Amino acid sequence: MPDEGTPLPVERPSGRPRSLWENAVRMLRSRRAIVEDSSMEPEFLPGDRLRFAPPDPNRAPLGVGDIVVLSDPDRSGRLLLKEVAATAGSAVSVTRSGVVVTREPTSATKEEAIELVRVPPGHVYVVSRRPAGARDSRTFGPIPVSLVLGRVWYRYAPNARRGPVGARPPEGPPPKH
Repeated sequence: MPDEGTPLPVERPSGRPRSLWENAVRMLRSRRAIVEDSSMEPEFLPGDRLRFAPPDPNRAPLGVGDIVVLSDPDRSGRLLLKEVAATAGSAVSVTRSGVVVTREPTSATKEEAIELVRVPPGHVYVVSRRPAGARDSRTFGPIPVSLVLGRVWYRYAPNARRGPVGARPPEGPPPKH
């Protein structure tokens, strides 16, 4: 097993593996974070140690399914780990059973919705995997992309859970959280 600082080949969304050079650059640019709560269980557990890369204007923009580290919009100096559920222009219906993301709200989502939100340009809507008691866009609304510090790409500890993380799911229907 490689040591903590050794870059491993990580596949891009296109399926083509990254070169060692690309991984080395990514590793140098990466920052580290430690998961401190259970809001993203079962994939991320308290004590998991993650690497995240700052946004790169030359790479793909943030997308639905990306796992991101962001500055808490309400508490200075605190970081949050969340999943991007919707990007600019999407309609988000917050219901009792979760979050429904569509291009336009339907009559069914309007009737069931506790809250309807349109994600403004330059913003994303982020959610926790375990919403009970967690703070996410259901609490503080869509967040400016400028608060996103980076996209999570690797878990380096604990050893039993070490490996690439945060790959976007294949294109398909919007996620329901």
